[in-house]
Amino acid sequence: MNFSHDTLPAPLDTTKKALKLEGNNHSDDLFLFTKKKLTGLAPNTEYKISFEFVLASNFPTSSIGVGGGPGSATYVKAGASATEPKKVAVANFYELNLKKGNQSQDGDDALVLGTLGISGDDFVYKLIERNSDGQTFKAKTDGEGNLWVFVGVDSGFEGIHEFYITKANIRLK
Repeated sequence: MNFSHDTLPAPLDTTKKALKLEGNNHSDDLFLFTKKKLTGLAPNTEYKISFEFVLASNFPTSSIGVGGGPGSATYVKAGASATEPKKVAVANFYELNLKKGNQSQDGDDALVLGTLGISGDDFVYKLIERNSDGQTFKAKTDGEGNLWVFVGVDSGFEGIHEFYITKANIRLK
């Protein structure tokens, strides 16, 4: 597992930086994510939330792999909760402490926004947009007006994952 602020890979603009997440999925169930705490919101208030992300991926939707294709079985998810998203040990594994759903399924605390799949057949990095258009997502702040938001991928593909988050827009109403 690795998380860093790194330059984009070629053929993308290598002078630009993005959040880079990478990991090796040995168990057919890997969730890589990043999180941000939002403060100064109204306490104990439910917000409607919309998500929009630009990601860099090199996984063709048509590709195949163990546990599913890397472009078709790696699901982009975004969510929010008053509880900080953290890994917790369960038996010999780590799980997320929130209800993100499993792979292609939404959870109480997260939505599926699509996959990491890109068009074409070549494993070349491309920018892709994923958003929550047409989906309603709600989350409630804690008593101090804090809310945690997160984005990541939930993968059934057994192999090495590497993707970049180049832009994130999260709107609350």
